Amino acid sequence: MDDVQSRRMVVRQLPWILWILGASLIGLGLYVVLSRTGVGVGVFLVLFGLAAVALGLQWTDCLLDRDTRKVVLVRRGLRRAAAREIPFDEVQSVAVQTSESGSGSPSRLVIVLRSGEQLPLSSGYTAGRRAKERLAQRMTEFINGESAEAPSVQMVASGSPSADREGDTEGVHWRAEVASDANGVPL
Repeated sequence: MDDVQSRRMVVRQLPWILWILGASLIGLGLYVVLSRTGVGVGVFLVLFGLAAVALGLQWTDCLLDRDTRKVVLVRRGLRRAAAREIPFDEVQSVAVQTSESGSGSPSRLVIVLRSGEQLPLSSGYTAGRRAKERLAQRMTEFINGESAEAPSVQMVASGSPSADREGDTEGVHWRAEVASDANGVPL
């Protein structure tokens, strides 16, 4: 949903890349096996494709509800679904976390709680950091009830100098610092 003035906002993180990669590898592997040009390689490609699809069978729905003033994270997988409710008052911001420093680094969205805990919206990192920055800004504005002129987006990157906080999330080391404009004013 794109309207920040509405009462609810839903963000769904689907692992399309894994699904497409897995299906492509399975198709290529089956072609190689059926053409009898390399049965071992074909079987390997099919198994690798199945592994990619299996990894992609997890996704997260994030519901931001102004009526209840809560963020509801629902993580769905092949065998289970788990939900967590977080009051808006406990949310500091929505951030973009990168797996390494640099402008072309893969990234993901995380909800940063006032306690310092970070809740990733996806288990993996993907391209498209700018789109994630815009979405993080919109989500933070929605939670804070702010206008588009007052963004509150944090960039979170492993290896960043002079960080405010650091830690490990799902085996990824991160450091957080507040993004600022050219004059050093926090955004």
